[in-house]
Amino acid sequence: MIDGAATIWLVRGIFTVALWLLLLRAARALERSLVAPETRRGQRAVLVLVSGSAGRPGARVELAPITTFGRDPANDVVFDDEFVSGRHFTIWHDRGRWWVADERTRNGTYLNGEGLAGTAEVRDGDHIQAGRSRLALSLTS
Repeated sequence: MIDGAATIWLVRGIFTVALWLLLLRAARALERSLVAPETRRGQRAVLVLVSGSAGRPGARVELAPITTFGRDPANDVVFDDEFVSGRHFTIWHDRGRWWVADERTRNGTYLNGEGLAGTAEVRDGDHIQAGRSRLALSLTS
């Protein structure tokens, strides 16, 4: 039979091992969320400027797991356009899909020519418009 002190040491050991396994699992999950996500079949997502004031047509922006767009310099992608809000829209990756959300802007965000109300999934070739700029989502290998 195990005495009281040995039982306490056994419980402490089991608890310590369980805690380390939990921390390791959390660290792996955090690492996966911080690395630029790959979409299906090893593709990466890039926004290409089709037209407008966000730079030269053809300019490319590789999307991070969460990418913000707007006129404010704190955004990941900054527009020099009086029709774009300080924080205009956000694109993010979740479970193998890309999503876009309008940030309650006055002039709106458009997805394939339709006003975006809330959140929508974006796919290869979709166009997003904010102010005078139109961008196309491109999934590349």
